[in-house]
Parts: sequence; C-alpha cells; structure tokens
Amino acid sequence: MRKFIVNHVLSLPIIPYRLRRILYQILGLKVSKSQFWSGVFFDSLDVEFGKRCFVNRNCTFSKGAKLGNNISIGRNLLMLSTNHDYSSPERRGGKASQLPSSIEDGCWIGAGVTILPGVIIKKGCVIASGAVVVKNCEPNGLYAGVPAKRIKDLPL
Repeated sequence: MRKFIVNHVLSLPIIPYRLRRILYQILGLKVSKSQFWSGVFFDSLDVEFGKRCFVNRNCTFSKGAKLGNNISIGRNLLMLSTNHDYSSPERRGGKASQLPSSIEDGCWIGAGVTILPGVIIKKGCVIASGAVVVKNCEPNGLYAGVPAKRIKDLPL
C-alpha cells in the first residue's frame, strides 16, 4: 500500500514538493532534505537520497539506488538496478539479479539519462542529456553519448 501511495498519489502534480518530501519521509523513504517534482517513480522504497538533491519530473529509481548530496537530476532519468541472466538460449531474460547503482556528491545528471545496473557515478560528474551510462564514471568528468564516454575533465 505504501508503494502505491508513493508512486500514484504523491507523484501527482497537485502535491506541493515540500509536502511530497515530508510524506515520503513519513512513509519510510530516505529522502533527507531533497526536492522531488511530480511523476517520480520508485520500483522499491529501498532508495537513499542525500541532502539538497533536486529530482525533476518523471524519473524512475530502482531498488538500492543511492544518491549523495547536492545532486541535480533532469527529467526522465532511468536509474536501474536489475539485470537478468541471458545465458540460456531458451530464455535470454532469465533469473533476475540486483546490482544497485549510485551517484556521488555534486553531480548533475541531464534529461533522459539511463544509468545501467551496478554503475557508480563518482563525485562532481556531469552526465549529458540522453547518455546511457554503462560503466563507472571517474570523478569530475563530463560524460556524453551512447555508451557514455568521458569527453572532458572538469575543474576541481
């Protein structure tokens, strides 16, 4: 029932973002002092957000997602944590396994980014809009493309 309330009631645009955060906290989400716009979806309530995160509309977070402090996320993020065994030719999408992803402090994630299971985006990274992040991102870099590649070092 809590998951239904979080994903279908509290994600409505008529809920003010400050009230949304308070109700998320009451329902057990670890959201600290973060701001969530409408349409945010949680595959699981097992997620953790640091302080002063901004999450724009229509973002999806999977089980075990962990975000640090001072993170900005554009619209339509897809942060995944589930992978499937594909070794059997009879069923390539076999048994599921969990590989939670994380975003460290101070990152900016552009609109329409997909973060695949098990990826760690290190401190101070910028992920360009539309990127698909398939492997870990080293600190203070600008990553773009499909798959995302480091295209620039950012100032420290």
